[in-house]
Amino acid sequence: YKVNRHGKWLLMKQLKQELANNTLYQEAFKKEFEVGIHLDHPNIVRYVDRTDSEIFMQYIDGLPLNEFIKIRPDHFKNKTNQSLFVAELLSAIDYLHLHQILHLDLKPDNILITRQGNHVKLIDFGFAYQDSFIYQPAGTKRYTAPEQENGNNKLSPASDIYAIGQILKELGIGSRSTINNCIATDPRRRYQHVAELNAALRPASHRWYVAMACFVIPVLRLFILCKFYQTHLSEIDR
Repeated sequence: YKVNRHGKWLLMKQLKQELANNTLYQEAFKKEFEVGIHLDHPNIVRYVDRTDSEIFMQYIDGLPLNEFIKIRPDHFKNKTNQSLFVAELLSAIDYLHLHQILHLDLKPDNILITRQGNHVKLIDFGFAYQDSFIYQPAGTKRYTAPEQENGNNKLSPASDIYAIGQILKELGIGSRSTINNCIATDPRRRYQHVAELNAALRPASHRWYVAMACFVIPVLRLFILCKFYQTHLSEIDR
């Protein structure tokens, strides 16, 4: 709910009445705030305060991704829009992973797109995993990595990358091979880090430029070094 608290608009979250006595969701509710309050990233919603039954977050004027694409179905056909979305989503996920946090419930409902500028805001850390919390198998079918369904399986950044791949597939972003490397059943066959996925999603022209730079710069250095020694030896001969 959008609420006015101390003269400021905030988003208030409560458990649904039918879940209020569910231990799993009660623990997830507490964990969401404990994880979220320490996050500080422009593409992640800010957590402000909590009571025993409420969480207060930064109010975002925007729509969940699944609703946004219903209203603007052609938005992600534009390469610039694709690039902005990918850059901001991957930046948010990379930030989480660098802080030893796995989101584990990435889906269109949990990605807000702002009305101003169409920026990404990642929400809902109720099922997030961090070393200090006991993992409870949970998630949303289709976006949940296979290893999440069994609490005995090892979780890793590749678990979130699986969900990202499913989202990109829906939006038509990325090549078939890139998507397949995200959603492989075996987590060892997926990209292991956000940086790997980010590199795979770069335009082919950019990858060609980087590859050429990696080749040309060493050759150029060798050429300059040879010219230096050639000049130096000529001066000695004189």
